[in-house]
Amino acid sequence: MRLVGSAVVACLAFALLLGNGAAVGCDIPVYEYTLNYWQRDPYRVYYLHEGVIPPANAAVNKALQKASLSGGGHANLELMSVDVGGLPNVLDERLKAVLSLAGPKRPPYYAIVPPRRPPLYIGGLGARQARDLVQSPAAKRVADLLCHGKQGVLIVLPGPEEGANQRALQVATGAVDAASHKEQDLGLVSLDRASRADQWLVRQLLSVESDLPELKQPMVFGVFGRAHVTEPYVGKGITGENLGELIEFMNGPCTCQIKEANLGMDLLTNADWLAFTDDSAEPVKPDVPGGFISLDDE
Repeated sequence: MRLVGSAVVACLAFALLLGNGAAVGCDIPVYEYTLNYWQRDPYRVYYLHEGVIPPANAAVNKALQKASLSGGGHANLELMSVDVGGLPNVLDERLKAVLSLAGPKRPPYYAIVPPRRPPLYIGGLGARQARDLVQSPAAKRVADLLCHGKQGVLIVLPGPEEGANQRALQVATGAVDAASHKEQDLGLVSLDRASRADQWLVRQLLSVESDLPELKQPMVFGVFGRAHVTEPYVGKGITGENLGELIEFMNGPCTCQIKEANLGMDLLTNADWLAFTDDSAEPVKPDVPGGFISLDDE
């Protein structure tokens, strides 16, 4: 049984190296560097159709495009309309994965594909679902906390067992309170797996690792920067010590290499991050590139 997320362990192990004097970090904390300098990875929304686009789908497409960065909005998504009657000879890898999973499914349908992950969803998409995809209530709370000064956010995703859920929430709350005594300002968001409005955020979190949808224990994710989420602590791995180390990592010296090492993933948000960051500044790079330790937590 998994107790902790492997990417979290790798990050924390690397942070320990920094504490032992390895000259690979810069003085900017992880949460501050990632908020100011990391560009978000886009989610790709494919609309697959054949011939004329139905009016209802055209309205959904217009709303998604308007919300996207290229359409003048703030959501890190890309809308791609694909007429299956005229597919090009060369397909991008994400579209290949969509077509393979869709199999004989007839268009029109949508496919939502996160960065470097398999599709979250293949099927119909109504106006309300599209709105919640762009920004669910919980995703907005997370982004608001990060935009307004929180150094990170712990997201608690409960399971079916109430006692385990209460314990996970209690431990997470205790970790946030303990951090406040060290002048570390963290936020806490508790999700409902059954929430219709937050279904897309739940799907995103469970896509961070391939086997998370199979696990029913409560999970705690760390989110920092422009809503970059770590792999979770799960079940008995949710301890004050583990969450404390995660918080120390988010407040520790930045290695500038976390994203390149594919640790965690960006969430889909509709926040205007540039309104709250110093994006015009030149990033500070460490003198020596950082490396990572891989630990097997299975």
